[in-house]
Amino acid sequence: MFRNHESPQKVLQECRNTYGGFRGLVSRMVRPFKVFKAPDWVRHPNRRLLLETFNHQSLLIKRGQVCWGAFVQANGELMQPGTSDHPGCIVYSYDSMVDANPSILTDFAKTLSSLKGGTPEDPDLQLLVNIITDECTDALCLPIPKYLTKGVQCSYSSIYVFREHLSNRVLSGWLVPILVSPEQTGAVMVLPSRFWSKSFAKYWEGK
Repeated sequence: MFRNHESPQKVLQECRNTYGGFRGLVSRMVRPFKVFKAPDWVRHPNRRLLLETFNHQSLLIKRGQVCWGAFVQANGELMQPGTSDHPGCIVYSYDSMVDANPSILTDFAKTLSSLKGGTPEDPDLQLLVNIITDECTDALCLPIPKYLTKGVQCSYSSIYVFREHLSNRVLSGWLVPILVSPEQTGAVMVLPSRFWSKSFAKYWEGK
């Protein structure tokens, strides 16, 4: 998956180390990074969960935990060069098993995405399918039954993707390191690329 056959666990740990090295400095800075303003449509009462991503940017940067996330779907505009940021949805886990085997996430994300608009017999899966099919229904830190993800605890969340957090400002892959802080917020955010390891940045940019 990664350059020079590096293990996903090693790549993720490099991201954690890079982020950890800055974290002590970031926590003492008043404005250590750009804070993005929510567009008007996100401020609608029906999108209050997605708004939480904007409201907790500082918290995630200062207190976040780095883990793997896999996109289920995202606005297609993100896959092309542009200036606008857009929402999507993601599955993630901070279980150590996923650190080394993120295919647990990507496999489920692909399965869920393929079922969009469908009617699976499993009621737990149907709930998630209904959410991604609607596209205007947001969810944060929604637990996914373990039997759907090979016995590993994973969660589903809406996410707002800021292009400036991507090294090439384009959604070039489905697996990405993210920031979570489950004890403080259900919001999640892509780990800004300034904290990515060199190997992950090369993987993301297809180098």
